[in-house]
Amino acid sequence: MTQRNRSGSLAFGSWLAGLLSVCLVLGCSGEKADATAVDASDSGEPNDSGALPDAEAADLHDGFDEGTPADAKADALLNCPGGPQCPCDGNAMCDSNICLDFLDGKQCAVPCVTDGGCPAGTTCKQFGGADSSFVCVSNHVTLCAPCQSDLDCTYAGAKSNCLDYGKAGKFCGGACTVDSDCPANYACTGIADATSGKTVQQCKRNPGSDGIAVCPCSAWAAASGHTTVCSIGNSFGTCKGVLACTAAGHTPCNALAPKGEVCNGFDDDCDGKVDDLPAEATCTVKAFSEGGSGKVCASDADCAGQAGELCDGGACKPLIGACPGTPTCSSAGLLVCINAKSPKLEQCDGDDNDCDGQIDEGFAWQDSDGSNTAVGQACGKGTCAGGTVQCATLGGAVCSTASKVKVESCNGLDDDCDGQTDELACEDNDACTADACEPVAGTCSHTPSVDCDDANACTTDTCTAKTGVCVHAVYSGSCSDGNSCTTGDACQALGDATPTCAPGAPVACDDKNPCTDDSCDPKTGCVQLANTNTQTCYDGPSGTSGVGACKPGTKSCANSQLGSCVGQVVPSLELCNSADDNCNGAVDEGCKAAAVEADFATAAGNTGGSWLEFATGSPSGVSAAPGGKSGLWGLLHRFFAMFQEK
Repeated sequence: MTQRNRSGSLAFGSWLAGLLSVCLVLGCSGEKADATAVDASDSGEPNDSGALPDAEAADLHDGFDEGTPADAKADALLNCPGGPQCPCDGNAMCDSNICLDFLDGKQCAVPCVTDGGCPAGTTCKQFGGADSSFVCVSNHVTLCAPCQSDLDCTYAGAKSNCLDYGKAGKFCGGACTVDSDCPANYACTGIADATSGKTVQQCKRNPGSDGIAVCPCSAWAAASGHTTVCSIGNSFGTCKGVLACTAAGHTPCNALAPKGEVCNGFDDDCDGKVDDLPAEATCTVKAFSEGGSGKVCASDADCAGQAGELCDGGACKPLIGACPGTPTCSSAGLLVCINAKSPKLEQCDGDDNDCDGQIDEGFAWQDSDGSNTAVGQACGKGTCAGGTVQCATLGGAVCSTASKVKVESCNGLDDDCDGQTDELACEDNDACTADACEPVAGTCSHTPSVDCDDANACTTDTCTAKTGVCVHAVYSGSCSDGNSCTTGDACQALGDATPTCAPGAPVACDDKNPCTDDSCDPKTGCVQLANTNTQTCYDGPSGTSGVGACKPGTKSCANSQLGSCVGQVVPSLELCNSADDNCNGAVDEGCKAAAVEADFATAAGNTGGSWLEFATGSPSGVSAAPGGKSGLWGLLHRFFAMFQEK
């Protein structure tokens, strides 16, 4: 038997090598050696002992010697076959008539008296019936063997616990106190004992680099026929199966991979129920309307590009709706959809007829302003506020407060429920006026609102009441060009053009008043503004101004009127003063002494006299008073003359 580890007795190849070495030195009788016909080539093939041919057996006790040290084993193997620790496959092959199980195969029993006499990993126990003997029994025969309960892990009275390794199943542990009591890659772990409920220490396989602990198959496990329950899980569920150990290693877990439940008479998702479709499973009943593209199809995908169409009976048709139901497996194993209603075109009836998740969609009430309000939404304005759109018939909807609509009147209320107050309440059907309502008083006013004035004085401008369109009728005759500084304006036409008002003669604004400045404003007409002008004046006889002492004066304007002449000198009585007082061009004429004795006869041809009237006439050379008067005025004149002479 080929062995690949150091536990139990030496691997049979090692035993054979030792035996050959001894024979070379001492010579062998050939009797027992002939009895051990083995294949020392380490081919890996299993032999009668049931030892594992693969790496699992080598890994099982790596670094753990179950039995005596190697040199002691070599000495012991000199007694093979039949001696203690020699390979065996039955009691008859052993001198002690006891062939015991070890992890790496069967060995002839090692007699013992106390524990101290047993190899590491074994315990001295009484073995057999009345003729029982004390032999060294392995502490870990069942270690890592598949199990379903603790009973599967008991050997020769040595109990181990059946440990849970997750989805891989359950495998036997081994009694221990510390980690060194366990083979390499195992740890002494506390677990709850299913029988006592107490915590016991058991050797358990350490996880590998992938975080998963995998128990290898031992020779005993392969020979025991024990199995464990394994499982395969995914999003659909978890299915259980059986895993066993063989000489070639673990058998694959024979659990089925869970899948979604279908109508086939099997428990596809391994939940213990056959054909129980999941609660979230749904199905639909579809309905189609005739018409549409009619494109030939084998599936819905063939109708791509045909809006709202799916494949029905080999042709693409408009889908009316798809109503949900509950998928159920019939007794014949067929999937049927129950509790689904038949879809139909949506009606205004408070029901989701086409099963699209919307109720009465597409039905709305149109307000007075043209806006649509869907069924169930608030509606109504003005006195109709507070309503709700409701189905009135299967094909239409109405606002519940629509009956409150009235003709609009001038009262400050929205009587016709259109969102406007008092509009058209004062309508006079005249497009040329603006109609206004005074809601408090409830009165209407109508003011012109269209300006038809084209600024042409040669047209008569009117507004058409029905349309509000301006009409400009041509007018011939006198007109006003809008300029107050012209008069006699008249309409004139150039060719076929509309006549225009041609200006007439300028307006005469001169008021002949030197104390005003006269002008004309095109908007207001003549304007006379007072000035402060002055002008010369002279009240004396013509031809005397500027002669002798005579000179003109001035008149000044005040309050648009000329004042009196100020500063003028007019002719006066000629005096002997070296001045031309009477402004006749002569100075002091008639002032000589001879003249005093002169007769006061009127000087013939002298008409420019002074205001003095002489009593008897004038002296020679002295002008007589105007008219040649005499008397008292003459005497006075003589008196003055005498005075001048003195």
